[in-house]
Amino acid sequence: MRNQRYDKYNLSVQRPHLVLIGAGASRAAFPNGEKYRLRLPLMNDFFDIVEGLSDYLEKHGIGYKNKNFEDLYSSMYENSKYNEIRTNIEEIVYNYFGRMELPNEPTLYDHLILSMTGRDAIATFNWDPFIGQAMCRNYKRVGGNNNLPRPIYLHGNTAVGVCTRHRQVQVGPKGIICRKCRKRLEKSKLLYPIEKKNYNSDPFIKSSWHDVRSYLQDAFMFTIFGYGAPSSDVEAIKLLQEGWGNKYQRVMEEIEVIDILEEDLLCEKWGTFIHSHHYSTHKDFYLSSIARFGRRSCDAQFQRIYNCIELVDNSLPKYANWDELDEWLKPLLEEENTKRERRN
Repeated sequence: MRNQRYDKYNLSVQRPHLVLIGAGASRAAFPNGEKYRLRLPLMNDFFDIVEGLSDYLEKHGIGYKNKNFEDLYSSMYENSKYNEIRTNIEEIVYNYFGRMELPNEPTLYDHLILSMTGRDAIATFNWDPFIGQAMCRNYKRVGGNNNLPRPIYLHGNTAVGVCTRHRQVQVGPKGIICRKCRKRLEKSKLLYPIEKKNYNSDPFIKSSWHDVRSYLQDAFMFTIFGYGAPSSDVEAIKLLQEGWGNKYQRVMEEIEVIDILEEDLLCEKWGTFIHSHHYSTHKDFYLSSIARFGRRSCDAQFQRIYNCIELVDNSLPKYANWDELDEWLKPLLEEENTKRERRN
């Protein structure tokens, strides 16, 4: 297999790279907490981390110790006597995640956003606001939305507001004015962990799932980052599978999984998406194709499969400051803009 310098890309792949992220991605990004040291919970340590939640449950005599938040919430959802308590739990959770902010320096989420292009998309199950915040603060850095991936919020999100008064749901940063009716966007509804979620009950959630299935149908690469596919997400996995389709008809597309689990367990979990050897697993985001071939992951994969060319890494500078990131971005953006002008 030949080696080829990174600046020889032909940028021929117009199909998207879709990244699906779960709570493990935020934990990996902020193992010690975000800007204000608020820690990122997983379902198995949710009660220990989300401030005020355990105190509230103890006050109302709800046993939670040694339990998973997913299991406890699901059991309460089935019993109408817990309706008020459940509503208050939802408010505690929303307020906790809603307080979170990115640190001032570049983070893994900034790196993820900047390593993808306008043809790509990031679909998130997470309630934390980091994808939205990273999109906003890198908007000017890359020259606008045309050079940023599309964010898709599958379970709602504390960073975004929505207006459902229109046929096409309007989405934007929480608190801004709807560009169609000039009314303030309302906070998005969060979907909580129950076994049978109704993804059609909320217009925003319904629209998000329509979008992610469309991206999956077109995707050349599909990366799953820190998403454990919990038992309460059976319906979500079904919808993702519908979008990806029959794995035996995706003979050239690539699945990539970024997770701390061992490869055999990940292959078993995501086996219905993987065709033969067309997959890779990584325990670290910075070993993934996204970070190694920033803004060119699909092109690198195409060259490897179709032309037997192994491209030299142009790894994203993990510890770079903003100025150094701009220097790394500059030639990539110039190449993309030149290609776009020629195409037009």
